[in-house]
Amino acid sequence: MNGQGSSLQPIFSKSFPANNLLELSLVQDNNPDLPFYKPKYFMFLSMTQGVTSDNGRTFDKNSRITIKSDCVKIFALSNSIKAFARGAGATIGQFQIFADSTKSNYGNSSGGSIKMAFVSEFEQPIKSGGNKTNIVVSLKQGNNKPVGVFFSPAEAIAVSQIFDFIANKSLELEFESKNINIGKVSNTQGFNNQQSMPQNIPQQAPQQAPQQAPQQNQQAQPSQNDFNSNPFGEDVPF
Repeated sequence: MNGQGSSLQPIFSKSFPANNLLELSLVQDNNPDLPFYKPKYFMFLSMTQGVTSDNGRTFDKNSRITIKSDCVKIFALSNSIKAFARGAGATIGQFQIFADSTKSNYGNSSGGSIKMAFVSEFEQPIKSGGNKTNIVVSLKQGNNKPVGVFFSPAEAIAVSQIFDFIANKSLELEFESKNINIGKVSNTQGFNNQQSMPQNIPQQAPQQAPQQAPQQNQQAQPSQNDFNSNPFGEDVPF
């Protein structure tokens, strides 16, 4: 990683060493001028080619292919891995992540500008007869040959579940960074006042209005004030 590396903070990385080295890393961008539409948390998917040295098998860091990706594309790539592992690669497994290194400050741009990540299936002949199914996760840059890692179907599903875990974490961290409070109700002043009201209120005996003798043959005459008065008081409903 270069260019904007000073603003990037590594959070978590998982490596899958085999004939080549597959890695998925979760990072945080601490750039204070980051545009609002760009995620603060994202991932780097990388592949490093394996080589043989005097000390045995190792990996050539100069050959590393790195693709910056958001959680949606990593989820989709994970779904593609699962589909191939379960025999449905031809229907829902066809998915590729594309990246143009000329528009990115990350990764190695030698060998061409267009980089891609994809999943495929490889039938490997075995000595006892028949074929062994391998699920291959590959990265390719420009016109160079793809560099991939081979997994059995069971291993491939396990790898996809780790991809899901890391992509989920990036989404959770992005959600938490927005400081969204849902379902929290603060105490209001009225509620506090009700809590502070005295519990024991002295009871007073009801007072009876004095009774008057009924008057006969008299009808109530409305006064002028009765027509001008508002029966709703100050709380007019319209």
